[in-house]
Amino acid sequence: MGISGKFELRILYACVCIFLFIGWAHGANAKSVSERLKAYFQPEWHGFFTPCNGNCAVGIYGGVFLDTGLEQIVGIRRPFVPVTNLEFNDDFLLGVTASKRFLTLANHVHLELEVGAAQRFGIQDEQEFWVAPYIRYDGFFWNKYLYTSVAINTGLSISTGVSDVEEARGGSSGGDNLLHFLSPEITFALPERKDIQATFRLHHRSGAYGVISNTRGGAQYLTFGVRKFF
Repeated sequence: MGISGKFELRILYACVCIFLFIGWAHGANAKSVSERLKAYFQPEWHGFFTPCNGNCAVGIYGGVFLDTGLEQIVGIRRPFVPVTNLEFNDDFLLGVTASKRFLTLANHVHLELEVGAAQRFGIQDEQEFWVAPYIRYDGFFWNKYLYTSVAINTGLSISTGVSDVEEARGGSSGGDNLLHFLSPEITFALPERKDIQATFRLHHRSGAYGVISNTRGGAQYLTFGVRKFF
């Protein structure tokens, strides 16, 4: 079980707990603890196969391969790396996504399911496909000026091949087609047009603590895109 996988799970668990706590504290315009608890125990269920009613979304994003390790990006276990010092290479990703928001807790904590596909260009040329549930929080106090949401996920990503890049990043175990998909993101939108959002996402594959694979790391891209809700 590699350091990278342990780190991913810790980040995922911490984000889930933070989102749930903040949503509980500020959700549903509640005025008492009992009302907040009621908001959580009476969640708004949107469903998976029901009409969209603003809960479905499609998106497109692209980005460049990021060599810098995930631990260094956020400054855990290794020195923090400023944005200006991030290491990139001549490899690119273009991806498309489709998602459905199926549950809302306390107005601001949302659970979504996403499927996606991507094509690599440059040093690598494989395709990727993934499915992942996301937890998203959008209850920030400045949303009347700039609508913002943050999200974290866990899922599975499968590639059509194992490139030399992923083989090298996999460590002693080498690469693997099936890996964990971790893709934290932040979005921004105009308050009056929350249905059109700019997305900033880290597209990351690895073995996930040895649960999915003993592979240490895989392809990783820093991406930017747009998402449309309908």
